[in-house]
Amino acid sequence: MSDTNVQPAPLEMMHEIGSRADLAEEFPEHLRTKFSEVELMCPKCRSEWGAGVAMLINAKTDPAATEGILRGSMHRSRCPACKNYVHDIMHIWDYYDPDNEQIVQVRMDWEYKAGGGEEVYFKRLEDLVMKYQEDEVKVDVVFGMQELRDKYLGGQEAVDAAMRRRDKEIELKLYPGNIRADNESEFFDDEDATTGTA
Repeated sequence: MSDTNVQPAPLEMMHEIGSRADLAEEFPEHLRTKFSEVELMCPKCRSEWGAGVAMLINAKTDPAATEGILRGSMHRSRCPACKNYVHDIMHIWDYYDPDNEQIVQVRMDWEYKAGGGEEVYFKRLEDLVMKYQEDEVKVDVVFGMQELRDKYLGGQEAVDAAMRRRDKEIELKLYPGNIRADNESEFFDDEDATTGTA
């Protein structure tokens, strides 16, 4: 689904592309987008590097992150040395959609099958309810980004639209995430818009 030839924006730009820092102050600190870094090693050339990962994505303040989820490029990193290996980073994180008052925890897709099915789901859900018990939000747990895309982000139709936006970014030589559902009308003619909302 993702184009491994497209490099993500440098870590220092992750917050600048599509970020709505002006809105961040509207949210308590624990509901603001947070990134961390993990150390990775290439199994081919043994190089080590740091890659950015989300701890929490606030969809309102960082709409470019939603594009990364739809495009399958979030939590992926290419070896900067040999450029021959793309690492899918297995990481647990939360997706907060303020407009729908929803927090979804994204866990590894294999965890559900390997760890006990519904019993694991309900245990993780209970933990998430406790974590956000002071906030007026609904919570859910999904196993893998595909389930997040299918259940909360519009499924294959939204993925296809995001890929058209990605193709336009490549054509215009823009960093990934510059064209999003919230600003695509600036880049597409009305009849070419990907979401029908332009």
